[in-house]
Amino acid sequence: MSDRTLLPTQIDLRPLSEAELHVDRTFSPEQVMGHAGGAGARPDSGTGTAADDEFNVLGPVAFKGTLARRGERFHLKGRITATLQLSCGRCLTPFPKPVDTTVDLTYIPERAPVAPVKDAAKDVAKAPAKGAKAPVVEEEVELQNEDLDTAYYRDHLLDLAEMLREQFYLALPMQPLCRPDCQGLCPSCGIDRNVETCQCKTEWIDPRLSVLKALVTRKTD
Repeated sequence: MSDRTLLPTQIDLRPLSEAELHVDRTFSPEQVMGHAGGAGARPDSGTGTAADDEFNVLGPVAFKGTLARRGERFHLKGRITATLQLSCGRCLTPFPKPVDTTVDLTYIPERAPVAPVKDAAKDVAKAPAKGAKAPVVEEEVELQNEDLDTAYYRDHLLDLAEMLREQFYLALPMQPLCRPDCQGLCPSCGIDRNVETCQCKTEWIDPRLSVLKALVTRKTD
């Protein structure tokens, strides 16, 4: 039994043994998005989502899986089911998007960054001679597969809300559409073409041809 006051989405890792822990939890949108008040709360936009989020969470969020300990490492594996509300990229109409995805992550403790110790003598020795060009150092960062499956915990706490929000962002489409054949908004009058029609002319003319068109008109006259 933990002696800490925890949020509903948090798991105290200290009392866990090497055995596998079964996790079956359901959270409210406020608990997942972190604006229900209290520790870990984030600014609320007043619309049921944090101000900087691209989606709302509709209804309960369920996670069912296992958490296994291997020393300081914890392996979280399970399934997430939820429903998000997105805004259509063409007509701006809100629409629901079901999320049903699996997660397989290894949690390791977050280490405090170590400040580098500067050696003045070495800095002088490495400095280029007067008038010489400094060497160009090209840094190449290779993302390993294991980096994509690694997460971090702090203060012996694993927060499922952080994991869930991350998985929601990964589930977002490049261009959210309320339906594949969405007609979008009229660029002239702004009506929703899915529900109304207008007489606006939306033919696009290359501005580079305007001079040529003017010359043709003059010759005709």
